[in-house]
Formats: sequence, C-alpha cells, structure tokens
Amino acid sequence: MRALGICVLVALVGCAQSPPPGERRPATVGTTDTGPVLLGCPYTEAIDPATAPIKVTLRYRVQADGSVDPSSIVVRSSHHMTDDRQWVERAREIARGCTYDPAVENGRPVEAVVRKRFNFAG
Repeated sequence: MRALGICVLVALVGCAQSPPPGERRPATVGTTDTGPVLLGCPYTEAIDPATAPIKVTLRYRVQADGSVDPSSIVVRSSHHMTDDRQWVERAREIARGCTYDPAVENGRPVEAVVRKRFNFAG
C-alpha cells in the first residue's frame, strides 16, 4: 500500500510540473540564459524605495518581444494607508507601459515572469 502511495505521489508531482502537450510555460527569472532587462517605464516620480510610503508589488509576464502582457498582471502586495485601488491601478497602468530586453534562452528571446515593485509618494 505504501509503495502505491509513493507511486501516486510521484505521478502527481510529475504531472504538476509538466506543461500540457504543445504548450510552453513562461520561464522564470533564474531559469533563462539572461533574464529580462528593464529598459524603461512611463514616467514616474523618482522616490527612494526605503522611504516611499506607498509600495505596490506586481508579478507579470514579459513577452518575447519585450512588452508586458497586460492580462498577466497580478498584485503580489501593496503597502500603504490610503485607498488600495487607486495605487494598484496606477501601478498596473505603469507596468503595462514598461518595456524590456526580453529573456534569452538558448540564444532565443522567450517569455519570462518578473516581479517589480512600484513606489509612490502619495
């Protein structure tokens, strides 16, 4: 019985890590030859991250052409004392306009998932 349980666990873990046939999962930073390199984002006020009262961290996919996939933007955290929605939406708006040198894997540009923190003065 124990051997059967171990075989089932191994099978489940194997399935969880393999993408469906014909589908390629985006790389994550650290699994590519070079990760995406931020070229720029729409203008934001320069703020010292250590003293910024408003911080929003997003996770999103950088496509092989260096653009951000707007449908992939997910809020990882937000820290401030004001209305969350206003600052989260502002961070999303900025992220949609960011451009990157794409990640490179085996000499070819590939999609990759990144995490970026946006700091606001409020």
